[in-house]
Amino acid sequence: MYVRKFEADSLDEALKEIKRELGPDAIILKTVSNKGLKGAFKKKKIEITAAISEKNYTDKIKVDDVLNNDQKDLFYANASSTISNDIALHAENSSAKISTYGNIGLNKKVNSTSEGAVNKQEKRTDDGIDLDSFLNDEINIKNDERFLREEKPVVEMSIPKNDKLNLLEKQENISGNGNLQRKLDQLEVKFFELTKNLESFEKKEASGIFQLRSTLKSLDVNDGFIQKVLKKALFEFSQEELDNPDLVYEFALREMVEVLNVGMPLFSKINEEKDSAITILLSDISCGQSSMALKLATLKPNCIVIRRSLNESPSQFTQKVFNLQIVEVETIPQVISEIRKAKERKKTVFIDFQNLNKEVNEIKQFIEDVSRSFENTEVLTCLSAIHSELYNKKILNQYKSISQGIILSQLDLCLNFGALFNLYEFTESMPFVFFGTGRVIPDDIEGATAERILAGIFQL
Repeated sequence: MYVRKFEADSLDEALKEIKRELGPDAIILKTVSNKGLKGAFKKKKIEITAAISEKNYTDKIKVDDVLNNDQKDLFYANASSTISNDIALHAENSSAKISTYGNIGLNKKVNSTSEGAVNKQEKRTDDGIDLDSFLNDEINIKNDERFLREEKPVVEMSIPKNDKLNLLEKQENISGNGNLQRKLDQLEVKFFELTKNLESFEKKEASGIFQLRSTLKSLDVNDGFIQKVLKKALFEFSQEELDNPDLVYEFALREMVEVLNVGMPLFSKINEEKDSAITILLSDISCGQSSMALKLATLKPNCIVIRRSLNESPSQFTQKVFNLQIVEVETIPQVISEIRKAKERKKTVFIDFQNLNKEVNEIKQFIEDVSRSFENTEVLTCLSAIHSELYNKKILNQYKSISQGIILSQLDLCLNFGALFNLYEFTESMPFVFFGTGRVIPDDIEGATAERILAGIFQL
């Protein structure tokens, strides 16, 4: 972007100067009117800051180079659209030309009858302009800032064949202070980058790092976690230690244990003599939630299970053997009523609340109503270890704003423990609470531990 400030006595004069100097595509950035006390110290009444893109300014300069002052006055007196179209047309025609000897006349005006041009045309040969005088005029080339910033129209001339080699040599000498130097700088930067890439390519990776990366990728562990562990290992260990796979594996195991957060359920922390807890189990279909609710109920002798919209009733044998109190309801108001009755008797409440209608907003509203009405309320999200990682993350994303823990069921059927480990992103706010390992009540339930998942990953 080329920016310039213009001063004039009136707005019209300033705009005409902008149109002549920058062209019709210029953009007005700022206008200042020098009035009052401020204007007493200014020579001009109007100050306008205008700008134009490098490309448009380059195209405009190409036109100015082929016009003398009188031609410029006539040309820029036309409408802006006409001027813009003519500049664009001239730029296309200039780019289509092919010079016989490169850009040796970049800052020279042609087709001009100005005084400078007449002086330059005094020396001529049978083949055209005196090229030695033309090329050796380095003072004007160095003083012309536009020569260093942009390209100019190529001047087409006929050159004797015997002089072409000398012309090319002179052209290199002229451009050596500008374009050639920039090209050399660019080549140095490229050479430095290639050298660094070659050094990294030749540097052999430590065997421990290589084996750890390959193993974790084969186990479907998240790539982000792998990179994090490898960077930390490279920072903490020496080169000899990195070549020891056992040492690197131990370090990776410690890091994996730390990111997996586990916790205890709320109902195990409440003193039943003073108050009771409410545990709401949420999930979609086929997550083993109903069996998990019965398993949890066997852990608390003074409890009640509230089941909503069940497709099948629990086994009467299980209910009688473990003396479980199960209440089946259909609507949310019935659930609230049963909770109130249980709280009056200080009974621990487990609510089997399956999301059958897929209305997440309705569930969130129900959770908010229960939390406002009753103290010591906890929400646990049930996931199945046989479901895909994407499906489990989708459920967690739905309930992460209202859930305080995660229950994993069907862990004995899991074939990809790496997908379960990748849930560590959610365990900071929703720790693992329980693992279900089958359908047998109450034996197939255990407290959640990070070592259990790592044992499944590495088959320990």
